[in-house]
Amino acid sequence: MPNVRKLNADDLTSLFATKTTIDDAPSLFLFFDKDHQSTNLPLPRKGRKHLTSNPGQIRFLLGDDCDIACIGAGSYNKHIHASVGQYFLNLGGKVYDTLVQNDIMEVNLLNALSPGQESMFIYGMYLRAFNNGSSKKIVKIGNLQTSQSYNALAAALSTNLTRRLINIPYGIHVKGEQKGLAVQRFVDFLNHNFKGENFHTLQYRTISDLVKINAGGILSVGRASSQSPALVEITYCPKGCENQPPSIFVAKGIMYDSGGAALKTPQGMKNMKYDMSAAAVGAGVLERLKRTNAKAHVKVVFCLAENAIGPEATYNGDHVHMMDGKVVENTNTDAEGRMVLYDGLVYAQQNYPQAQSITSMGTLTGIGKTIFGGRCGLAYAPSEQTSTGLLSHNQNTHKINDIYVMPDDPRTDQCVYSGEPGVDLINSQQTMANGGEYCYKFLKASIREENLEKYAHIDIGGGIVFGNKDITDEPLNYATGTGWGVDLMYSILTQSAGATHFLL
Repeated sequence: MPNVRKLNADDLTSLFATKTTIDDAPSLFLFFDKDHQSTNLPLPRKGRKHLTSNPGQIRFLLGDDCDIACIGAGSYNKHIHASVGQYFLNLGGKVYDTLVQNDIMEVNLLNALSPGQESMFIYGMYLRAFNNGSSKKIVKIGNLQTSQSYNALAAALSTNLTRRLINIPYGIHVKGEQKGLAVQRFVDFLNHNFKGENFHTLQYRTISDLVKINAGGILSVGRASSQSPALVEITYCPKGCENQPPSIFVAKGIMYDSGGAALKTPQGMKNMKYDMSAAAVGAGVLERLKRTNAKAHVKVVFCLAENAIGPEATYNGDHVHMMDGKVVENTNTDAEGRMVLYDGLVYAQQNYPQAQSITSMGTLTGIGKTIFGGRCGLAYAPSEQTSTGLLSHNQNTHKINDIYVMPDDPRTDQCVYSGEPGVDLINSQQTMANGGEYCYKFLKASIREENLEKYAHIDIGGGIVFGNKDITDEPLNYATGTGWGVDLMYSILTQSAGATHFLL
């Protein structure tokens, strides 16, 4: 099984010690635009005129006791940054890169940042410490003012876990053996990483297991693969949270998507190892719950399959009996994400009718990129109250996983239904609804009337969860999982515990 957790930073206390100084380490001073006019800076007068506030640029000064690394910090600019929090996240990324480039591996933070500013700064720094599974230098920081910094580091490590999972290819072929992150290896990872008294796992990882629970949607997508599809439910519930109604996250995990019988083009298929990004987000959220010991009752339902071609493949036009008994005409086998999520949503409702919230997520369509250029995910909800709640989570998390809540137009609810006798739904067809809206309406058809107030769906297709940058918005010279989604979903899933984010 690939080493997907190692970040050279598992011992969090080795990276910084709250309110302590690292002996003989230089001080780091962030030189903001406003500091150009200040006459009360903790810096020597000599050489002041040579300082720059250009973000990421460094100047060295000689202080009374130790060297001072003065790095430009710029200022918040609404035309560049989505929020003040995103600005400090971005600044942390720039500063990390500058320190490593200058071989400065230990610093004491000289600035007196607010607890929220400091947390977002630390979050950004350690997002940039992402090593993609190989060794990488880690910068140690002293003189931190708040214990929130520990939680910020835990958030960064959890987000980087999601990125690592996204980046592992479906196939790593060594001496004829398949060692990549296929379905069953991902299940093994979940079993290994999320166990103990706060975790409980239910898994349906064979064809016969899925047949027993009538998971026709998942089977229709994954049955042609040599790797059995799976449905895995992992519960996080520490002592004292047993009586809380659970918050449920249903995550698409198509480990590779060839398009099935509706085979993709080579250009359209090259990034399909990323089609399990929502499942990787689910793993990142569980990791963060574990690291922060959050007081919340959370269930993540992983809907896992490889959309392959083979003798058992589903063909365009086939009829599929879903978990709730509805019959779907599968007119497009490349619209597979909605098929597995449909079953996952039915499973959640059948087993946990008392759930506080139900959120589904997947790389389903590219509508977000078409509308917003890949800057944000598209969220849908039948309830105005839920839509308002999603916007609140977006604000509370400083828009670093930015979403746009799309309107739910009741006039398009019927677009997914079939007029053919014996067929209930059609998984893909040309209607007045756009592709993203159609997909949402298809999933909404699985939601019981009494659960409509609880449901939300987030479409993360269109290059939001992978690209040549991370969520600090700093560019990278390789394509990678960005880490988008962990912060937002952690906020949504811990709402019952009254959890707060890093406040500025």
